[in-house]
Amino acid sequence: AGVKDALRLGCAAVGFTITYVVAEPAILTDDRPGLEQDTDFVDRGAAEDRAMVESIQRGMASGANEVFEFGLFEAAIVHLHRNLHALIEDAA
Repeated sequence: AGVKDALRLGCAAVGFTITYVVAEPAILTDDRPGLEQDTDFVDRGAAEDRAMVESIQRGMASGANEVFEFGLFEAAIVHLHRNLHALIEDAA
């Protein structure tokens, strides 16, 4: 069962947020304003993404479209996750 089946069945989504901070310890104390600015940027992007996904899900549930393809910046997301994974693995 995928998202499409969940929408067809009227299942509610469960959401959660995971925040990763990968930084040198000094950045966490010495550049707190910069860190907060970066965190705010990520939070705003996540809120925009969430709103877009909710809109897409409503459209899919309406039956207006059978498929929605997106991914203009998909390569950037893949790149982020590869680098994040590598940083976490290197730190372990």
